Amino acid sequence: MHNDPMKRVHIDQLLAQFRRGFEPFVIVVFKSTHADAWLDILRATPEVRVAADSRMIQLDATALIRVILAHWDTTFVRVLDKRDRGLLYEIRQIRNRWAHQVPLSDDDVDRLADAVLRLLTSIHAENLHEVQLLRDQLRTQRYAQPKTTRAWRAVLIWGGSIAALVIVILAVVWYVTLP
Repeated sequence: MHNDPMKRVHIDQLLAQFRRGFEPFVIVVFKSTHADAWLDILRATPEVRVAADSRMIQLDATALIRVILAHWDTTFVRVLDKRDRGLLYEIRQIRNRWAHQVPLSDDDVDRLADAVLRLLTSIHAENLHEVQLLRDQLRTQRYAQPKTTRAWRAVLIWGGSIAALVIVILAVVWYVTLP
């Protein structure tokens, strides 16, 4: 399996949509759970970089997953379920493989699209429709055969059948005309 650059583009798009849908959710849940201490708690999360003097928060997909999993018991267990947590682990695994240039299969991209869509559905994200369209587009590209391929396959099948029939007829004629 080769490392298809289009798969990387699709994964980029899916991770960007995940971030777009989940970042506002994470911030709202943090604020509602931790009140005025929310930003300090967020800054203290391992491997999450938020400048100490900044009130601007921009978390990428990786940071969002780290925040949710690191604060699962104290913050997110009441708003997400175990299935969602499993989907977060799956997204993290595919994202890590993508980041380390590990070749990914079409199944990996499809699973990522499905996991992102399911998570965004569980929080009623505003970009749900865009992700659904992206996932459906990926599946259409993957499973729909171009019409020219089907047409050529039909030509080859019928052409091969006709050629075989002609050979049989010629063999019969040749056999019958033998002295």
